[in-house]
Amino acid sequence: MLPKTYRSRLVTYSILLVSFLTGTLVYSYHYTRDFVLNESSEHLDSAVHTHNTQLQKDIANLIRTSKLIGNDLRLQEYINLANLNGDTGPLQRLLRQTFAWLPNDHNVVLSNTGKILLGKDHPQLAAAVINNNPWQNQSMTFYIQYDGLELVAVEPIRYRDEIIGVLALTHPISTNWAEWHQEYDGGDVFLVKNNKITFSTSAQFIGNAFQENGNHVALDNETYRIFHTALPNATKNLPDLWYGISETRLLNTLIEQGERIFIMVAIGAIAILLVGLAIIRSFNKPLSSLMDLTHEVAKGNLPSINRTKIHTEIDVLTNHFVDMVHALKEKQMQIDEAHKELRQSAVTDTLTGLYNRRHLQDLFPKLQAQASRDKRTLTAILCDLDYFKQLNDKFGHLAGDMALTEFANIMKSQSRSNDFLYRMGGEEFLILSTGEDSNGSKILAEKIRTTTREQAIIYKGQTITITVSCGVSHTRPDDSPDASLNALLSRADKALYRAKQRGRNQVRVYEEMEENKPSDPLS
Repeated sequence: MLPKTYRSRLVTYSILLVSFLTGTLVYSYHYTRDFVLNESSEHLDSAVHTHNTQLQKDIANLIRTSKLIGNDLRLQEYINLANLNGDTGPLQRLLRQTFAWLPNDHNVVLSNTGKILLGKDHPQLAAAVINNNPWQNQSMTFYIQYDGLELVAVEPIRYRDEIIGVLALTHPISTNWAEWHQEYDGGDVFLVKNNKITFSTSAQFIGNAFQENGNHVALDNETYRIFHTALPNATKNLPDLWYGISETRLLNTLIEQGERIFIMVAIGAIAILLVGLAIIRSFNKPLSSLMDLTHEVAKGNLPSINRTKIHTEIDVLTNHFVDMVHALKEKQMQIDEAHKELRQSAVTDTLTGLYNRRHLQDLFPKLQAQASRDKRTLTAILCDLDYFKQLNDKFGHLAGDMALTEFANIMKSQSRSNDFLYRMGGEEFLILSTGEDSNGSKILAEKIRTTTREQAIIYKGQTITITVSCGVSHTRPDDSPDASLNALLSRADKALYRAKQRGRNQVRVYEEMEENKPSDPLS
């Protein structure tokens, strides 16, 4: 009979799950251990058989390669030439090019008298070739020992049906075995001579005694299952080639695996119990979250909350409610964005993106107060495009709009980040800025004027050059707060008028005009 409460049911289910998990892992470990031990012997036989097949292919490939090179007409002619005049230079260059692509380690070329024509750094190989009397009318293969064991293929070189030399190529056998078995199954290769290991893929065993006992051998504290590899045409003075797999390491690996399995069982049991307790404790969390959310919405708030993973019907209900809140927030954001766009459009010129007169009326009192607090000068640059009406009449209003937009972009690129840019109407623009004095604004106006003159407009394949006239003025301490904006713009407009009057495409500063008033009247 099942317990009545969900808490007790969950604990019971957790204990059953832990018991099932423990039994499954223990059974899997014992089954795997027996399977691995039984399969290791069969795997050893299969691996050796596979490599023996590959060994025969290597022998055939080496013989085929030696015949291919030995039948090369240039090689035959160069060896005959070396035999006649002793010049081995052409032969060495040819063989260096030829041997560059060969997958072999050592090679020699001997003359018909036994002289080494190529491969003087391999005297051991040359001596072994001579000892096997290669000047016969047939190919031959045998083995030689360097650091490991290598297969030698000897091919007579004929010129006009006469043997004029021999070619010998080698192919490493023990090294190939080592690389193949370590990559394939982690086995070890041993070269054994006089019951001692002369070469091994496990260097710590080199020099150890090798006493096989059936199909096993003990090396230090390890027991290997071994298999002897018979090499075709091998002489008695060569070492034996053995392949083995460490059963000790295999058993140690299985023991370590068993220990890890038991640790996993313990951790899994604890984790299952903890998860069960966490589920019990968090059962009321979705309901509490849903209640809090509905309470906030009831108060008119739209809190940020994410969807939860669906585990129960409560999660489905919560996610539906979250979707509703998100939809309300999106609608609210759309409304706020529309209000923002309306506010922005109310103070922004739609063509140029600059502020308009309404923004100027709202900003100026704040900017004037800040300049007064910081004891800085508030400066106005009034700009007017020259001959704008003629431009409209000649090229059309679309060209005029392009000129206005281009000039607005020039203002933006040349102005500072704390400057305020306005389109006052038509082709008239204004820049408000604060600084220590009006010199900075005069420099800025000159930069705008120069850039405008140098930056042409391309309209329907026609190049249009525009210029601008600028008037600069700044606020005065005696300006009344209510009339200071009008006074500032009036002075800038008079300076702009003087710039127009004096030929356009220039900058005039009202204060400089005042200083020169006796000799340079305004009217």
